[in-house]
Amino acid sequence: VNGTLSGATQFVNGSATATYTATGTVAGSADVTADNQTLTANISISGTTTTDPADQAVCQGATANFSTTASGGGPFSYAWTLDGSPFGGDTSSISILTGSLSVGPHTVEVTVTGSGGCGSATQTATLTVQAPTTTTDPADVSVCNGTDAHFSTTAGGTGPFSYSWTLDGSPFNGNSPSITIPTGSLSPGNHTVSVTTSGTCGSATQSAVLTVGGNPVITLSSNSATMWPPNHQYHTFNITDFVASASSDCDESVDINDVVIQKVSSDEPEENPAGADGNTLNDIVIAPDCKSVQLRSERDGN
Repeated sequence: VNGTLSGATQFVNGSATATYTATGTVAGSADVTADNQTLTANISISGTTTTDPADQAVCQGATANFSTTASGGGPFSYAWTLDGSPFGGDTSSISILTGSLSVGPHTVEVTVTGSGGCGSATQTATLTVQAPTTTTDPADVSVCNGTDAHFSTTAGGTGPFSYSWTLDGSPFNGNSPSITIPTGSLSPGNHTVSVTTSGTCGSATQSAVLTVGGNPVITLSSNSATMWPPNHQYHTFNITDFVASASSDCDESVDINDVVIQKVSSDEPEENPAGADGNTLNDIVIAPDCKSVQLRSERDGN
């Protein structure tokens, strides 16, 4: 028996109804009766679905890519939004440049519409824009030679962070937001301290100046002191007879009053019996407070 469909096919509530005519043929004889029959078939029609775009976290300035895969009764049309505003075209994927986006979360949404009245489907994803790495400028430091100098920085952006310090271009200390530099072995003057902070979104470098103060400075007087006659008598000389001024860039209070006499020497021996120097001892006597010295006025007669 073979059958052929006749008339229009009608879809109602997921069912298809059709009328067909069946013609029977018996072997060895002519056609027999034809009869109109009604066929009812249940047909399942799939609605539109779409996959959920994956959430993404990117550094500010990078490109974020989102895509979805639709299924159901196609062809499909796509409508994307970024934070509620239309974005991109009628396509299953989009690329978002994040340079102009604020740091933090943003909502990406896609609505897929199928053909033939099969409806639409909507999915959302979160785009997290991460802040680039920043680091604060360590403050310049001035210390006296031998005093420890301290430097620190504060990182910003998206961590975790690592730190790399240099002193005059050479690596110094370890991975820490702060360092301590002993200055006893450093020369007086300026030194460069730099820190590079690295995070999830790049790195940033800042520098500071370390000024190491030198030793106190004593400025000598241009005057010459003369002892005469060589009568073996003491002459008293004070610090002010030899020193014009004293200062220190590490201590503003330092002045000539802080200078003391440490040593006095002579180009002749203290006593030379054959030299006619008077047969005296203690030709050089520094005062107990080291602020003056007594010098005996005598010479080797030879």
